[in-house]
Amino acid sequence: MKNYRNVIDSIYFAKNIKILTGFAVVTMECDSDNRIFTKFSLLGFVTYTIWLVIYFYVSYISFCEDQTILRSLHNTQLKHYGDVFERIVSIIYAIYAMWKVPFNISLTHGYIQEIIDVDRAIEKIYVPIDHGKSARVTFFNATLQIVVSAARLLTVWITLKNVETHIPTEVMVRVAFYDAVVMVTTSHYYLYLILLKDRYNMINKLLRDIKERKAWEYTVYVRSDELQDKYVCEKIKACARIYGMLYNAHRTAKLMFGFALLLTMLFCLLYIILYLFYFMEATASGLFHDTRRYVYFLIYVFWQIAYSLGVIYFSIYFSEGTVKEASVTSYITHEIINYHRSPAVKAEVRG
Repeated sequence: MKNYRNVIDSIYFAKNIKILTGFAVVTMECDSDNRIFTKFSLLGFVTYTIWLVIYFYVSYISFCEDQTILRSLHNTQLKHYGDVFERIVSIIYAIYAMWKVPFNISLTHGYIQEIIDVDRAIEKIYVPIDHGKSARVTFFNATLQIVVSAARLLTVWITLKNVETHIPTEVMVRVAFYDAVVMVTTSHYYLYLILLKDRYNMINKLLRDIKERKAWEYTVYVRSDELQDKYVCEKIKACARIYGMLYNAHRTAKLMFGFALLLTMLFCLLYIILYLFYFMEATASGLFHDTRRYVYFLIYVFWQIAYSLGVIYFSIYFSEGTVKEASVTSYITHEIINYHRSPAVKAEVRG
């Protein structure tokens, strides 16, 4: 693996993918002093414009021609109103996401700067940072997005092909674009929480070593217990400062991604309710008597439900995981106060 200098350096793969797909008009770069600055990407702007024009074009065509995927499989009681609802929701979210991701997230780069500052503080107490993990996570995340989007499009295409109906290309492009912006927007939040969780984990590991007397201060020769306690207290002070920095980074994440996450989960819930209605209606109307068409209908409906549920589940999963790791710190400090033998160390933890 390449020896990455910082977080910005480690996510270069994801940055290049975002530029090619139009999700990075303004990119984040890092100077020699580990300070972030923004840079305009001409290629990113060109691809952004192309994808946005394509999206609005296919949305216009699908609206004018009343194109549909679902009603090709089952003519619901909602008729075209369900499709109109989906078009409105997807257009609102796409407009918001195509401002949030290519511009706002990169221009408001303080949230990543806080992670870099935390890393510098951790390295000052001689703890190595594995930036290669961030590179692996971003690579896996980008690959997963491509695989999931391709799998969904392929299953929809095969479904429509097998029922021998017209394949609405414009609708498929619009659906794929909406899925992509949802996943890209939430993946920024997931990645940031993974970074925070790893840093909390490093602090907790240091405190556990102090509690269990496995820190390097206890494993090397020190001239006196008083001097040893001094080194341990300095490390505890550093951990406290880093914990405060992580808390501020957590607050920044709420401000940065809070509304985007709210909008995403709201629209996902609306999609789940709508497609559950389709499922119940089709089942109640006896579509299952046509087994072949009913199976294809279920594939399309449950793809949409599973996709929306996945976004909601992982949003909660990563949030809870980070909060849980942060809460472990208070438990470890409580154990140090109760069980550590050094009065000076106990006093430092209480302070």
